[in-house]
Amino acid sequence: LEQLQGNPAVSVAELGSWAVEQVFFNTQNAHFADRHVRRAIAYAIDYDGIIRNLLGGAAVRPVSFIPAGLLGSTEKLTKEIGFREDLGRAKQLLQKAGLADGFEFECSYGNGSIFGTSYHVLGQKIQADLARVGIKMSLAPMPQVNLRTLYNGGKVPATIVYWNPPAVENALWSWATVQRVAKRLHWKPPEDLVKLVDDAATEPDQKKAERLYVEYQK
Repeated sequence: LEQLQGNPAVSVAELGSWAVEQVFFNTQNAHFADRHVRRAIAYAIDYDGIIRNLLGGAAVRPVSFIPAGLLGSTEKLTKEIGFREDLGRAKQLLQKAGLADGFEFECSYGNGSIFGTSYHVLGQKIQADLARVGIKMSLAPMPQVNLRTLYNGGKVPATIVYWNPPAVENALWSWATVQRVAKRLHWKPPEDLVKLVDDAATEPDQKKAERLYVEYQK
């Protein structure tokens, strides 16, 4: 891309994508069933480093599962309430979970790539990030079809995957978190969260729907 950008005979345009990359955790694992542990991992990741060094700056970090640019999800909101690298806070949360010395787990991912960066390289980066707070993440690459079979069946403790619905509609992301994805991760979402997602998805007033989606992401 850099070579093309330097070529006066080539015009390069940067366009956004609705694909979202995330690490999912199966709550059948006792560690991941603890919200403190999940939040500790979220604070241990160097998001800016991933975007800058692995993706060449060609990515935008959303607040949550909903891509930045959709209703109620903006880069400004990410800066206000989104997770950010904070190793001190990550260690505090692990201590609250009784895991001050960390723990071990395996993370699976497909033998593919995202925007030119292999999942293996991304996995190695996250592995190194988590090691800073005592979490040992072993890597389990596999053919994409095998990963999908295991992930859809709720049989992997953790995985790096993408979510890219067929249409630009908030509910295709938010409903997934309390329905299909939740089922695959053996996570039972709180009833008030499910109601909030349903209310946001069916609210005809765009301003009201936007406020509900902001609340959902908190």
